Amino acid sequence: MLERFYWKEHKGVLILVNDYSNLTCEEANRLVPLWREKILDLHRRDILFFMDVTNLIIDHVLSEQFTTAAKSLSPVFRASAITGLTNYKSLILKIVNSVTQINIKAFPTQDDAINFLVNEFKEIGKKVA
Repeated sequence: MLERFYWKEHKGVLILVNDYSNLTCEEANRLVPLWREKILDLHRRDILFFMDVTNLIIDHVLSEQFTTAAKSLSPVFRASAITGLTNYKSLILKIVNSVTQINIKAFPTQDDAINFLVNEFKEIGKKVA
């Protein structure tokens, strides 16, 4: 399952991709803590993060797993984006964002999400320069 967790370069910008699309709830429940630890092991505080949850069924346990992961990962993400939301998943995202301050932005397509992250990287670079 590590092939669903990888770095992607787009327009010269590195983005960490976490692909939960089409996984079962049980598979995702096993992967969330594993991927959380792998991200923390990077010891970075500037990660541009993309997550796809298309066709992923989220139960109460998985929702709590995502919230716990988001609490600990919030400081390492410069910006984060997600696709594949349904109305129910959008509600969960609102709760996760409000509880964790992670501020994951939702987009209808992967291209929109990736372009947002690239633009966010460029905007932050302008502020630093």
